[in-house]
Amino acid sequence: MNEVADYVAQVRTALADLPATARDELLEDLPEHLAEVAAEGEGSLAERLGPPAAYAAELRAAAGVPAGRRRRRLTVDPRLRDVVGKVRARLQVIDTRTGPLVGYARGSDFLLLLRPAWWVVRGYLLAMALADLPAKDSIGLLPRIQVGDSTLAGLVLLAGFVIGSVWLGQRQGRLPRPHRIGLAAVIALLILPGIGNLMQVDHDTQRRGEWEVAPTIVDVTPAPSPSATG
Repeated sequence: MNEVADYVAQVRTALADLPATARDELLEDLPEHLAEVAAEGEGSLAERLGPPAAYAAELRAAAGVPAGRRRRRLTVDPRLRDVVGKVRARLQVIDTRTGPLVGYARGSDFLLLLRPAWWVVRGYLLAMALADLPAKDSIGLLPRIQVGDSTLAGLVLLAGFVIGSVWLGQRQGRLPRPHRIGLAAVIALLILPGIGNLMQVDHDTQRRGEWEVAPTIVDVTPAPSPSATG
C-alpha cells in the first residue's frame, strides 16, 4: 500500500464514528489532495501534514463536526445528485479528450504545470489592485503607489505580492478543502480590480492610438486647363 493510500486509510479509521455518507464527503478529494502534496516537495505526508489522526481532527473542525459526535446525515435530492454526477462525468470526458491535444493523458495534468505561472500572475493582479485602486486617471502596466506617484515603491510592492503568492501557492494545498474553497473565493474578489485596471490600460492604449493617427488631407481641386491659363 503506497503512502497516500495508507494515509487515507488511517484518516478514514480516525473518522470511523461518523456515518458512512458523512465520512465519504470529508474524504472525497483527499487522495487527490495528498497526491498533490506528495508531489510538491520532500518529506513524508505525516511530516508535512501531521499524523493522520490530527489531520482527521482538522477535517472535523472544518466541517463543524466535533470529535465523538455524529453529524446529521445530509439529505440530498436524488435529482440534484444525478445532475452533479452527469456534470462530473462530462468534465472527466472533456479532461481526457483535451489531454492528448497538449501532450498529456489529461488536460488537468497540463494545468497542474501552469500553477506556478498562475501564482505569479495572481501576485501581479493583487499588487495592481492595491496600488492602482485609488487611481482615477493614469493607470499603467506596472503597479504605482499613488501617494507620491512612486514607481519604485510599486515595484517593491509587486515583488512582495509575487513572492507571497508563490509562498501561499506552495502551502495552500495542505489546507482542508473548505478552507481552500474559501481562500480561492476571497482571492477571486481581490483580483477583480486588478483585472479591471488592465482592461482600462488596454482601452486607454487603443484610444491613444486613434488620437495619434493624423488625418490626411487630399486636394481634389482640378488643375486649370492650358487654354484657361493662356
